[in-house]
Amino acid sequence: MPTPCRSVLLAAICLTASCLAEADVTVRFDHPEDFSDLSLSAGSPEKNTALLTQQIEGHLKWLGQQYLPKGDTVDIVITDIDMAGGFERWRIPDGMWTRIISDVYPPKIKLQYVWKDASGKIKGQQAELVTDLNYRSMVGYKQFPTQDSLRYEKALLQRWFRRAFAVDGKPLFEQGSSPQGSD
Repeated sequence: MPTPCRSVLLAAICLTASCLAEADVTVRFDHPEDFSDLSLSAGSPEKNTALLTQQIEGHLKWLGQQYLPKGDTVDIVITDIDMAGGFERWRIPDGMWTRIISDVYPPKIKLQYVWKDASGKIKGQQAELVTDLNYRSMVGYKQFPTQDSLRYEKALLQRWFRRAFAVDGKPLFEQGSSPQGSD
């Protein structure tokens, strides 16, 4: 007959083992102050950099839980971000806060990654420029609220992540599988 201490110990061991088996994504931003366009306004790009990088990191970690095989790890270094849209000060006087969404300004994310399996063996590594000239008609961006400043970038990363790492055939955008609450 198991004692309460053995049951607690067994539960702790099982919980630890299940945590170790989870997929893990680490994200590092290489000099975000030098990124092409990671800002909510044209006037003060550094003001929102921390908030935006935190949201992107949270989204990539969520994608890892959705698409990576258990036990795998992906280390991502983001070297540049150019958000969807642009600031056209000539179009709107004093429009420093107005981001114009146009086909002329697709989102671009320059990154490098190393993907390892549970034993530490490298499954893949690559440097990529992730972009989509047709981002405004891209499947999935509408799953994010219109007030989400990174909705095009998140949809782009979700599409890239699934293409690069998913092996289980999950649909690209499942109904109800949005990370909106995790950011």
